[in-house]
Amino acid sequence: MRVGVVTFSVSRMAGGMFESVRSLHQALSQHTTTEVFSISDAHTSEDVNVWEPLPVRICDSTFPHSLRYSPKLSGDLAEFMPDVVHVHGLWQGPSIAALKWHKSTSQPYIVSPRGMLDPWALNHSRWKKRIAGFAFENCHLRSAKCIHALCESEAQSIRRYGLTNPIAVIPNGVHLRCGDEKARHGTTVRRQSDGRRKLLFLGRIHPKKGIKELLKAWSTIPATLRSDWSLLVAGWDDGGYLPELLNQVQQLRIEKSVQFVGPKYGDSKSAIFEAADAFILPSFSEGLPMAVLEAWSFGLPVVMTSHCNLPEGFTNGAAFEIVNSNNREMTNGLESFLKLSDSQLNAMGDAGRRLVESKFTWESISDAFVEVYKWIAGEGERPSCVR
Repeated sequence: MRVGVVTFSVSRMAGGMFESVRSLHQALSQHTTTEVFSISDAHTSEDVNVWEPLPVRICDSTFPHSLRYSPKLSGDLAEFMPDVVHVHGLWQGPSIAALKWHKSTSQPYIVSPRGMLDPWALNHSRWKKRIAGFAFENCHLRSAKCIHALCESEAQSIRRYGLTNPIAVIPNGVHLRCGDEKARHGTTVRRQSDGRRKLLFLGRIHPKKGIKELLKAWSTIPATLRSDWSLLVAGWDDGGYLPELLNQVQQLRIEKSVQFVGPKYGDSKSAIFEAADAFILPSFSEGLPMAVLEAWSFGLPVVMTSHCNLPEGFTNGAAFEIVNSNNREMTNGLESFLKLSDSQLNAMGDAGRRLVESKFTWESISDAFVEVYKWIAGEGERPSCVR
């Protein structure tokens, strides 16, 4: 089967999709003939090689460049002659290209919104999304043979948006860390050279991630805990939000226990996971966060909100829940987590590792997508993951 993958970026500019979309289709390449179609950006030339062995076709966008539209993309898709197209992400030019290809060929496509129909996400830049919806996105979504949801919560958001298409619920996956000791045998909580353990945040520096609320809560936990733990914030600045957070750190006088370490990719990302003792994601909105799955693959205990859409983390003892809508509740939750014993943190990390082994490997997830592709191409039965 020939599968065309359409995504607005093949670089780090895609945030978590840089890892999730790439890893999915690299795993699927063992079952399909795949080509990737995308739009150039500032980091494309640096990052495109990590998509190997997948062929990638890059198109330059026309004005306005923020729309990321290229009239060439639909023609490149037609030239490839895919049986199925898989579109990742919404509100940008690749949606137009996929819809144009579909109208000219009558071939089916599946759309992965990647959390972009969740209520918080829809309210962010609301009017721009309403305009894009009216202009092209609503038609693009309604014309999809199937829509992919990462979790039940996202499936509900898709229905609330008014879409009646079949929905395939398939989570993200993760590569198991087979080589490092901590991943194979669970977390070994330890103090660093400065006497502190490390609580890691890794993700986009963006308001939806709850970093501002985390810093506020961090400033109000007992000073004894801040002397025992340090907070590492890793990620790239999405939209110029970083200066506000750096100023907040100064105003709250927590600069001695908080460090912004910049974006981390590849080996440097693995290294910072290996150096961490726990992971935190206080998001207001997520599809299904790769960073949490990666933290579990490294055997790290995780503290996160329910908006991360991984309830099995709580039910399996792999995660500790915090609430980010109220500073007092978030402070109390963060304080309780940081007071957990080493044995409790170790058990949480072990549970996370077992959870990704049982449910979130790319091998099992790619098998589910193969069945969905066959079904929408008219070559197989409707899979059980589709409702």
